[in-house]
Amino acid sequence: MSGSGLETAMLKSRRRGKTELIFFVNAGDPNPEVTYEMLKVLADAGLTAVELCVPFPKSLTDGPLIRQSHQRALDNGVSLDKVLALAEKAQAELGLSVVILADYSHTVQPLGMASFLARCASAGAGASLIHCLPSMLRHRYVEESKKLGLGRISSFFIGSDEHTRQAAYRDVQGFIYVVSRFGRTGSAVNFKTDVLTQLTGIRAETDKVLAVGFGVKTTEDVEALKLAGADAVIIGSAATAVVERNLNAIEQIPAEFANLVKQFASVCSSEQKPAYAKA
Repeated sequence: MSGSGLETAMLKSRRRGKTELIFFVNAGDPNPEVTYEMLKVLADAGLTAVELCVPFPKSLTDGPLIRQSHQRALDNGVSLDKVLALAEKAQAELGLSVVILADYSHTVQPLGMASFLARCASAGAGASLIHCLPSMLRHRYVEESKKLGLGRISSFFIGSDEHTRQAAYRDVQGFIYVVSRFGRTGSAVNFKTDVLTQLTGIRAETDKVLAVGFGVKTTEDVEALKLAGADAVIIGSAATAVVERNLNAIEQIPAEFANLVKQFASVCSSEQKPAYAKA
């Protein structure tokens, strides 16, 4: 699925009143075979997309849980080649749109921007999201992605200034990753605070697909974000925790992960369309 196809699919879900679930999956933790089984769980549940991460060390934006997951995958020898092989298989066999998340310094810079993006496109990825992309390279990233027909995920913190938000609206193809707070993954966020007010304001200024992540831990969080204008929610630490709990019994991971997906999916469909579901 191309970047335009990913965006079209998510807009279709919006019109139906369905909130999309996007899970962060760290490729190769505990091993590539289990990762693929987790991707199959997502496809079987009818999800549109997955954020598949190329593991990298010393992440500035991740808490201990996901940082340890990165290290386990790196210790397993998981490379970009292995992640793209998983992405290609997931797209071909499961129909999942795969968003490749990669760190600029660890993965993208050594290859070069054009080469990295070309490899993602060749593997059938729907889009890419580059962690810690230098702002001076933003325009090049967008233009190279356009040439390849590869989607590009924009992101900003929910309290970002108007200039930052408008740049994200302009550059995106796929969805905008709205980060619920400044900090690291894994910490709880009180979605009853001004986060929802800020999200409502963002929803009012764009019809682009909005996916909110960081701190989404409960079905109540999903329901609150949906009412405030989120088209999708991104869940990372909860999925990673399933892996960590079962490192001594990895055969149990797919079933437990399926239960987690089912739990969140139960609140993602609605017969009543939100007020913003016109696009």
